[in-house]
Amino acid sequence: DYPCFVAYVEVIEGIGRLVDLPVFQLPAAWGSVPVGDEEVIPNSEYVIVVERTDEAESPPVSVTTWLWADTNNSGGQVDFDDILCVLEGFAGNFAGACSYFGSDLEGSVPDNGIDFDDVLGALEAFSGAGYFDNPTHVDPCP
Repeated sequence: DYPCFVAYVEVIEGIGRLVDLPVFQLPAAWGSVPVGDEEVIPNSEYVIVVERTDEAESPPVSVTTWLWADTNNSGGQVDFDDILCVLEGFAGNFAGACSYFGSDLEGSVPDNGIDFDDVLGALEAFSGAGYFDNPTHVDPCP
């Protein structure tokens, strides 16, 4: 959804962060990597390719990110269950469809911690605020 945006993924403190320079490592070292950064816009499609040192690329794979604050990815709307997921995450409890990464809404997204700002973010989204209504969330293609 953002053709002006090209980035690479580097694992920093257990989270895939977006960086400007390529990151090379053996396939066995990657595994599954949750990717999160301010430039990862909710409810947007991203195309992902793996570049190899022989200049070949993998076939493209597309992924659509969850709607911001739809913490349990229930289908494109923020409801009371999403607020409960963040409250449970704030208490350190994750069960059922509630996701740690889905509940980490504010700060340097994700900031690798669920706190009161994340609860407020869920309440704002439930009230109709969008991702870009928060001035700390930046559009990668201004």
